Amino acid sequence: NDIARSDDPRPSFMDEYVAVTGNGGGMFDEFWKVIRSNRRTVGGAVWDWVSPAILTDWIETPDESPLSNQAAIMGRYQLVPGKFGNALSLSGHDAWVEIYRAPELDLNEETLTLSFWVKPSPWNGPETFISKGDWQFGIRQTEPDSLEFYLTTDQRNTLKCGVPENWPGSWHHVLGVYDGRFMKLWIDERPGKQISKTGMIVNTPFPVNIGRNEETDDQDFTGTMCDALLDRIAIFGPAIDPAAMKSMGPEDSRFRIGRENRFVLLLRDRGAYLWFDLGKPGSSARVVSVKEIGSACDS
Repeated sequence: NDIARSDDPRPSFMDEYVAVTGNGGGMFDEFWKVIRSNRRTVGGAVWDWVSPAILTDWIETPDESPLSNQAAIMGRYQLVPGKFGNALSLSGHDAWVEIYRAPELDLNEETLTLSFWVKPSPWNGPETFISKGDWQFGIRQTEPDSLEFYLTTDQRNTLKCGVPENWPGSWHHVLGVYDGRFMKLWIDERPGKQISKTGMIVNTPFPVNIGRNEETDDQDFTGTMCDALLDRIAIFGPAIDPAAMKSMGPEDSRFRIGRENRFVLLLRDRGAYLWFDLGKPGSSARVVSVKEIGSACDS
């Protein structure tokens, strides 16, 4: 108003007077009431009418259950021959799987099982394999010669276990179990380490991620992320030892996310809350293009 009502005869054009990137804008009527009521004001530029983001496909694991849980693969990934058909190859540079928030994955209980197969790359710094934030639970490699299984009850508890000599470049089964009395960590079903811990697992407001810790690996994160091949990743409510884990499979499913031969997440009668598998060789994820949301094609 001060500029519009001044004695300066030059026209006044506002630069970026409304920002609509990612939303619907607003306050146009207030601005244009001033613009039209003064001879000096001639309009302005809106920032901006199109998103400057890079267009790419959104690759999801569609939920075929009534729960409508969703998971999507972020960043540049590859499907490569894995332990059970295909495996997810993460680059270590901004690629991961996002499991969107669902009550079934809050898991504030007194038992928990995390299971996955991994083919690690040579050590290139700390990396997270599976997590629900930096406190609730997760398994990560923080040092070249050991893994860390963590969860929070009355305090943040950590259990470390040495990795085998053939850790880089070979497939390994990692199993982290909390049974309400002990935290246990196995690699390749070898006698694992354990520590005595009790209490309910504390729920934190972060989603489950594969290959990333959402609480710490945010937009300001400058380190490397997971640089490994991952296959058959599962979360169970009950505590399951290595012998019982061998009998767990998709045929036990109660709810299923995705179809056979695609990325698969399963909720199972035996207590599984998440099952992530890549199916048989040649399989692929479901691709939803940002250019045509709602239409899907195989890639």
